[in-house]
Amino acid sequence: MKTTKPAQVVEVPAATLSRYVGTYDVEGEGQKHVVGVTLENGTLFFDYDGKGKEALIVLSPERFSWSGSIVEFSTAPDGTAHMRIRYVELDERGPRRR
Repeated sequence: MKTTKPAQVVEVPAATLSRYVGTYDVEGEGQKHVVGVTLENGTLFFDYDGKGKEALIVLSPERFSWSGSIVEFSTAPDGTAHMRIRYVELDERGPRRR
């Protein structure tokens, strides 16, 4: 029988995580939402539409798990940070406003 390896802890420098901090305006299927991202003690927290902060679980330096969904951060050529939330049925995405 094949065994599964234990999950590997992914360490992401605080300088990298701090680039994702801010307020994002995301949209999917015509619905607009505001997402706040904060950094506390080396952990990113996600506040979707003011419903309360939840810790993001690091999957890679740009990918995180949130309540069964995947949150991805990227940077546009002009330096603007962007967020994409991947759900099973749809994606939401948008830029950081501040």
